[in-house]
Amino acid sequence: MKKILCLGLGLWILGIIGCDKFATDEEISCAIKEIEKENTVMGERVGLGDEEPPQAYLTFRNKISNNKLKELTKHPNAVVRCCAIQALSAKDKINLLPLILEHLDDTTTVTTFFGCIRDKQKVGDLFIDMSWNKLDKKQCEKLIHTLLFTPNELNAASWVLLVVEPKEGYYPRIKELVAKNQYQTAIVALAKFKREQDLKTILDNQKNSLLYTYGAIYYFPHPFFMGFLKEQLPKHLAEERWDQEIRQYYKAVAAYQNTGSLDILRAPLTQLIPMRQYHIDFVFEAVSEYQIDLYDPLLFDIWNSENKINLKAFDYLWKKYPDKSLKILPSSLRKADLLQPYIHRTDVIEKMLDMLAEKDKKSAIGIINQNLLDVNVNVFPVFSQKAALIQDKSFIEPLFERLEKEWNAHVYLEVVKTILSYNRKDLNERILQIMEKNQSLKNDWGGKELDKLLREKGVLK
Repeated sequence: MKKILCLGLGLWILGIIGCDKFATDEEISCAIKEIEKENTVMGERVGLGDEEPPQAYLTFRNKISNNKLKELTKHPNAVVRCCAIQALSAKDKINLLPLILEHLDDTTTVTTFFGCIRDKQKVGDLFIDMSWNKLDKKQCEKLIHTLLFTPNELNAASWVLLVVEPKEGYYPRIKELVAKNQYQTAIVALAKFKREQDLKTILDNQKNSLLYTYGAIYYFPHPFFMGFLKEQLPKHLAEERWDQEIRQYYKAVAAYQNTGSLDILRAPLTQLIPMRQYHIDFVFEAVSEYQIDLYDPLLFDIWNSENKINLKAFDYLWKKYPDKSLKILPSSLRKADLLQPYIHRTDVIEKMLDMLAEKDKKSAIGIINQNLLDVNVNVFPVFSQKAALIQDKSFIEPLFERLEKEWNAHVYLEVVKTILSYNRKDLNERILQIMEKNQSLKNDWGGKELDKLLREKGVLK
């Protein structure tokens, strides 16, 4: 027992000695001065190069104690205050709510730089944005209640009306906000109570904002509004611009889940309109929220005719209609470049390819071969990695044909990895021969990575 205790104590001491020390007062002072000079709140990665922010920001996140950070949330400089709450919100088991409540009247505007996006926000809003996901349900409810009933100038006072639950005690306050027309989001909060006495108030809001009126109808799809929605359809179909208003319109229509809503949702697929693709995007998004028999034929039509499907919709249709889905799979995968929506499309392509390989391996192999030759860089890895797993000999020539002409490093590195997976000396030698012909394989960072890869595999000495 003594030996175990001594060993544990020794490891504990070593841990203390080996761990990073907190910054000194001088280092903290220097970090504050640098942040004041930058005068920008920065995310973990910034700029087109996806780079780390300056060292001062890292000092705040990694080298300053929690107590000191809490103290710095009261610093005279607004950016320093935000950097302090940003660092605290990245830690666990810290009660952030008191810090948020202290800054509900902190309306100083700061510049933010997250990823590639620069913006401006009020300090109090940033305190809420950075801390929201670390609050428990009880804390969220307290913050919502405070924002509802405490006059303030934060944008969060408007935003919170979109997430507030329809509690009876909130109804008079929300009615008051609607009457004052202080926040358009209040009409959405009011609709969640689903009271027929508010129908006319909601409809009359169209004079102020169609966007939020549609948002309200989405939560309260009463027959009273259907005539209004039908009247709006020709106007929206004729518009020549992308607009959140139109997106919310289709979400409101889809919420009815009846034959009348289905007729409206089908309109963009059957008419020649200026912004047809955007309308179909919005219809697909709206309908995908519901998994009901009524909307299933529309989902299939959008998938089959527009090559638009996501993982959630595919899983639903495949489970419910496997035979019908199987008929669409080959044509959809042959047009993998064009599959929409573009976000997360590799997930659904991979799933579709797996399902096709399970049911019809010969067709799957043919489709992989085609895509190895000409599919774009964004989805190429799905097909190359699947080829490496299946290891069919028919993949070899398309891979080399692609390698002979390819200039994009992201593609040719995947091609070479797939060829190397065959573990054949003759194929490895062909890679070296093509490298002499295609000089793009030696250029820039891609050439260095390829050289490193071939040396790791013993192809280059």
